[in-house]
Amino acid sequence: MDKHIGTCIECKDWPVRLDQSGMCIPCDSKTAEKVRVRELAKQAQKAAESPGTHFWGAVQSEGGKVTMQWLEEIRKTHRVETVGRCTLIHGDCADVMAKMPDKAFELCVCDPPYGGNDAIGMKDCKAEGKQATQRTDYRLFENVQPPQEYFDELKMVSCKQIIWGVNFYTATGLDGGRICWDKKGTAFGRAELAYYSHSKSVEVFEHAWNGMIQADMKNKEYRIHPTQKPVKLYQWLLDNYAKQGDRILDTHLGSGSIAIACNRLGFDFVGIELDADYFEAALKRIKQEYKQQDMFAPQSEQIKAEQSSLL
Repeated sequence: MDKHIGTCIECKDWPVRLDQSGMCIPCDSKTAEKVRVRELAKQAQKAAESPGTHFWGAVQSEGGKVTMQWLEEIRKTHRVETVGRCTLIHGDCADVMAKMPDKAFELCVCDPPYGGNDAIGMKDCKAEGKQATQRTDYRLFENVQPPQEYFDELKMVSCKQIIWGVNFYTATGLDGGRICWDKKGTAFGRAELAYYSHSKSVEVFEHAWNGMIQADMKNKEYRIHPTQKPVKLYQWLLDNYAKQGDRILDTHLGSGSIAIACNRLGFDFVGIELDADYFEAALKRIKQEYKQQDMFAPQSEQIKAEQSSLL
């Protein structure tokens, strides 16, 4: 292997001994490992494409419980919970996405940190022992916007992407359509914008979400996260940008609103959350909602049967 001294194209260290790719030995090893893991995921997915599969790489195990082949490595090192059609993973989305097959999901809908506190504009109500209203119960999180590699990886593991906060990001490759959620005015802005990968048009969804005022005042949502979005917003997104049978991914689960929407509408879903406290809060919220849905909401026999097979 031809090696020389120079600056590594990956970590920018200098001077270091480089290989033919222009990377130092440690960076080259990391890249090779990532390629190896992705290839193993592809092989597992291909092997699972046989009669009896439920969804991407899912096979019936000996105990009758449905598992996903690419999740087997994740289960060894991460906490994984299942509620209805939703698989919830506690961990770093970068680590989890690295083990996913290419285009494992038809649609990714995510709301990553925007960077800085301008997008949140509120104090840590738990740390200070204060709450803005009785329906809020959250603390601030590390608000650092993802690097370019995150957005690139997102496009590798999903076919279509809806990414909230597009007006804040400095990443490239976010030219496309826009989805505008008109919240009917708040102290932090009237609306929020999302990137949509498969359109050049602009669509608008109107749903009041302004302090104590919510569009559905009879069924107000208790807020557990500072950037929580309403379940109705995600139901609208799924109704308009997904079709039955699509697999949905969210790399930043947050309050879990999208998981609730997926369970209501019958979509297979994977959500990832790094923060342990928010993971627990979202899991509790999703379980409570699913229990109520199972008791009161009308469902087709097919959806009930599929949900039972996941438990």
